[in-house]
Amino acid sequence: MNKLTIILTAMSFLFAETGEGLSEIITLDTVDPIVEVLTPNGGENYEDEEFIEITWSASDYSFSNLPLKIYFSEDGGVTYPDSTGLEENDSMYQWDVPDTPCLTAMVKITSIDEFGNNADDESDYAFSYYDPVFVDFVADTTVGIDELEVQFTSTPAGDYDTYLWDFGDGQTSNLQNPVHTFILTEEVNQNYTISLTVSGTGGEYTDTKTDYITVYESVTANFTSNQTEDIETITVEFSNQSTGDYDSFLWDFGDGETSAEQNPTHIYNLSDRVENFTVSLTVSGSGGEDIEEKIDYITIYHPVTVDFVADTTVGIDELEVQF
Repeated sequence: MNKLTIILTAMSFLFAETGEGLSEIITLDTVDPIVEVLTPNGGENYEDEEFIEITWSASDYSFSNLPLKIYFSEDGGVTYPDSTGLEENDSMYQWDVPDTPCLTAMVKITSIDEFGNNADDESDYAFSYYDPVFVDFVADTTVGIDELEVQFTSTPAGDYDTYLWDFGDGQTSNLQNPVHTFILTEEVNQNYTISLTVSGTGGEYTDTKTDYITVYESVTANFTSNQTEDIETITVEFSNQSTGDYDSFLWDFGDGETSAEQNPTHIYNLSDRVENFTVSLTVSGSGGEDIEEKIDYITIYHPVTVDFVADTTVGIDELEVQF
């Protein structure tokens, strides 16, 4: 009579005996595999469409090449709808991160050995993946005089939800495409460095354009001289007193002569036709152009001359003379 004996230990063996003695030993594994997710195990942040390594440790009492399934959840482990299918137990799987952002992703690894013993483990905490943030911007105008209104246009990309503009003048904005007015606050041209920071689940990115906006001081022409009148001839030293952002000069001395110097000296000579000279100064540059004209600014007088005659110049005792 055959006799079946089962000995239950960590590893069970099935002995089948016949009258002729022991004929077969069948091994029965009753121990569950051991599985542990190593990465990602919570808190990691990945960029979408990159490849990351899912790693684990897994072992079984009797089966060395333990088959596994890897599942993915996007709702914090409530459901695991996606699986990679059976994977060999080589402790690593290359995963192509989806291009849809997720803040509550988790991984679960399950195994079942040939005896039906099974085990699973999942990430301890959620991890995330996202489309990385990037941004650029342009302005409809970048140069003005005294006051400049600028329309900014941003071109962000990635998973973002906030904007922070810094206009370089102490003012900021949270709009995507703001309009900002720059007002000159100094007596020389003012350069403004503009930066835009976008942030969100895709991280944070800042685009900075150094000295991107320039506001110049408008030009106001003016001049003085060391003297404005004399007799017959006069040497005049002119002094430019203009303000604003300029770099060129054009003097018109009113006698047909001109100069491009900043502070010229000019000699006027008496003309039979002209005694008064109108002088003008034109200054121009980044701050625009302006003309200062002073009418009859220089005057030259004819020198005084005199002559006389007498109707008689000689007499006796008494002489009456008509001059």
